[in-house]
Amino acid sequence: MPRRTQLLLGLAVLAAHLLLLVWWGVGQRQGLLSAMSEPEFNRALLPTADTDLPTAQQHAAAAAASAPPPPTVGQVVQARTVWAASDTRGTPVKPAPTRTATTQAPPPKNQPQRTAQPAGDIVATTEQPPAATPPTAPGAALPQPPPLVAAPDTVISTAPPTEKIEQISAPAQTGQQHSAIDMGLDASTWLNAWPLSTRLSYKLEGHYRGPLHGQAQVQWQRSGERYQAHILVNVGLFLDMRLTSQGRITPSHLWPQAYEEDRRGKKRGVRLGEQTVTLDNGSALPRPPRLQDTTSQFVQLAQDFASGRVPLRVGAVVPVTLARPGGVDEWTYDVVALDTLSTPLGPLAAYHLKPRPLEPARSGVSAEMWFAPSLQHLPARIRLTLNADTWLDLMLDSVAQSP
Repeated sequence: MPRRTQLLLGLAVLAAHLLLLVWWGVGQRQGLLSAMSEPEFNRALLPTADTDLPTAQQHAAAAAASAPPPPTVGQVVQARTVWAASDTRGTPVKPAPTRTATTQAPPPKNQPQRTAQPAGDIVATTEQPPAATPPTAPGAALPQPPPLVAAPDTVISTAPPTEKIEQISAPAQTGQQHSAIDMGLDASTWLNAWPLSTRLSYKLEGHYRGPLHGQAQVQWQRSGERYQAHILVNVGLFLDMRLTSQGRITPSHLWPQAYEEDRRGKKRGVRLGEQTVTLDNGSALPRPPRLQDTTSQFVQLAQDFASGRVPLRVGAVVPVTLARPGGVDEWTYDVVALDTLSTPLGPLAAYHLKPRPLEPARSGVSAEMWFAPSLQHLPARIRLTLNADTWLDLMLDSVAQSP
């Protein structure tokens, strides 16, 4: 066989092997996410009037009246990293227990325990002691407890003792999340409480080696108990980024199963199993309770605020545990202000959530968020910080839903 023919044959075999490797690598990456048909977003969502929304002055007065003592000199409160992929020799650090402020009503005198419950409600399986039930006249409304005041690093809970959502979500605390169907629940009774498939379009400004202008979207779509959430950013030749979360919907929170970051075809991802989280470099660690990711947190927080499960007021502290390809971090958001945003939909009152810095500090995406109660508590503004020199500011332009 001529030498030239042998050379051409060898090159052909090498090219075939390279194509096979590329095909295998693409298949491996595509296996992280499953396809979900996109719904038709053909109904515009407009702001609703909210006459009960407190003003910024009222928030400032309430915060000043209930302000905790000032910290001692040199005291710093920060979020912390649970696990970073760069530290392959260490062991995962378990999240620190969250302190919860509670109130205890005085024990009533000779008052029978109330046992009647509305028909059809799902109630707690653990009975509350009679001392926790205040005395009431027959047919009278139960008195509301006074508002709880918490220190900056304290999380408060205003849910009643028999709140059905917390009882339904109890299996997630053990490290394994069961489907609502497996638990014998009627999915239609709680799926309707989650937002319809929604697309939020934003005008984008930012900085990356100079000023940036472009478009962005936050898209949430659902099919039964399955969901996908996307953040799509396009700034022409400068930046093309897609962040995707997918998983299941449970009665009280999202259960992400995969998260992927795609920046101009370069993909990094993390798999979130029932009990373990596998980072992009193959490191594995136990899955913390209530874990979210960079994209799913927007939908989860909006649902928490809309349902009242998490109080949304200036001075509140909102903890969120997030998974990214490089690690798992415990973020802490402070509700720092009630701002009025100027948007094409008109002025929008929105609560500003600002993240505390991570400790130890490491590179990664962080987000400031503004949630608008008059738009189903959806994020009206998002400021993404990609690194010290790159940031993106997304201002809401329109909202569309799929009925």
